[in-house]
Amino acid sequence: MIEIIRHALDVRGHLPVAASLIAPWANLYEIGLTPFNAIQVMLELEKEFSIEFPDRMLNRQNFASLSAMLSCVKQLRSQAVYSDAA
Repeated sequence: MIEIIRHALDVRGHLPVAASLIAPWANLYEIGLTPFNAIQVMLELEKEFSIEFPDRMLNRQNFASLSAMLSCVKQLRSQAVYSDAA
């Protein structure tokens, strides 16, 4: 799952370094992620994981690191599985 997030960062994040070189907890905004590119990464993640980020998750903190994005994706995927089972 984190590899898909890394790929989304490589494709849409336009960072000066490859996502494979970024620690999961590193601050992506300090590395060069812009708010516009964070939105592009979010859209890529929505497409890749067939999820939709709700308004409550659309904040800087949730896209500040690989681990933060991974946590959001896991949460949204688990909610999707739960709602599909209901």
